[in-house]
Amino acid sequence: MAEAEGDKKKVAAAFYVWRRLFVFIKPFRLRLSLAFCLNLLVIAAEVLKPWPLQVVIDYVLGGASTKPGRAPSWPKWIPSEYHAQPMSLLPWCAGAVLVLALVSGFAGYTRDLMLADTGQRVINKVRKTALDRMLALSLTWHEQRRRGDLLLRLIGDAAALRMLLIDGLFSLSAEAGVFLGTIAMMFAIDWRLTLVSLAVLPLIGVMSAVVGIKLRRAARKQRTKEGELATSVHETLSSIAVIQSYGLREEANQAFARQNRKSGRAGLAATRIEGRMGIATEVTMAVGTAFILYLGVSRVSDEHALTAGQLLVLITYVRADRKSTRLNSSHSSVSYAVFCLKK
Repeated sequence: MAEAEGDKKKVAAAFYVWRRLFVFIKPFRLRLSLAFCLNLLVIAAEVLKPWPLQVVIDYVLGGASTKPGRAPSWPKWIPSEYHAQPMSLLPWCAGAVLVLALVSGFAGYTRDLMLADTGQRVINKVRKTALDRMLALSLTWHEQRRRGDLLLRLIGDAAALRMLLIDGLFSLSAEAGVFLGTIAMMFAIDWRLTLVSLAVLPLIGVMSAVVGIKLRRAARKQRTKEGELATSVHETLSSIAVIQSYGLREEANQAFARQNRKSGRAGLAATRIEGRMGIATEVTMAVGTAFILYLGVSRVSDEHALTAGQLLVLITYVRADRKSTRLNSSHSSVSYAVFCLKK
C-alpha cells in the first residue's frame, strides 16, 4: 500500500515537472515543429537505407528468383527496360545509397543544430527563473542549504534538463520511429522471421527495467556526491584566508581528494551498470540474429519463400534495432533541477 502511494506521488511529481517546464518550451513551438519534420526525414532515410543493397543482390546480380531455374520476378516499381539489362540499375542503386546518406546526415545535422540552439535558449530561461526564485527566498532558507549544491543544481542539472527535454526527447522519438518503421518493413518481408526476431525483446525489456532502477539509484547517489564535492570546493575557497594563515593547505587538499574519490566511485558505478546492460543486450540480440540467419537461409534455399537480398535486409534491420533497444535511464536529476520552480 505504501509503495503504491509512493508511485502515485512520483507520477504526480513527474506531471508537475513537465507542466511547469512546458511554459519555457511553448515559445519555441515553430522551431521544434521544424525539427520534428527533419526528424521524420531522418527516420525515413534510415529505414530505407538497406533497400538499394537488396536491389543489387536480387536484380542486378540476378538472385531474386523464388524457384530454381526461374528468372527473377521483377517488382512493378522497376521499369521494364531494366529487365533485359539489370546492370543499368547499379548506378541508380549507388546513387540511392549516397542520397539516403546525404538526407540522413544533413537533416540530422540541421535538426541537432536547431535543437541545440533551442535547448540553450530554454535552459537560459530556466536558469534565470531559478536564480530569481533563489534571490527571493529568505536568508534562513539559504543558511540551511549548501552553496555548492545550489550552484550544481543551477548549472549542472539545468544542462541535464536540456538533454532530457530537447535532445533526449527528439533522440528517443527518432529511435522509436526507426524501430517501428523497421518492424513494419520486416513484417512486410517475412512475418515468421520477424516474430522470431521479436522474441528477444521481452527479455531485453525486463533487463532494461531492472537496470533502469539500478541506474536511477546510482545517478541519485552520484548527484549527491557531486553536490558534496561542489560544497567542499566552495567552503575551501571561502576559507582561503584562514587556510593560508594557519598553513592548512595540505589538510584542505586531502579533504578535497576524499570527496573527489567518492564522486568518482559513484560515477564509475553507474558506468559499470550501463556497460553490463550493453553487453547483455548485445549478446541477446546476437542470439536473435543467429536464429534469423539459420532460419532465413532455410527460407531462401529450401522453401524459396525469401530472396537473398530480402534476408540481407532483415539481418540489417535486426542489427539496427539493437541500437534502439538500449535505454537511457539516467534522468533522475530532473526533480533536482526544477526544485526552485515550485511554488
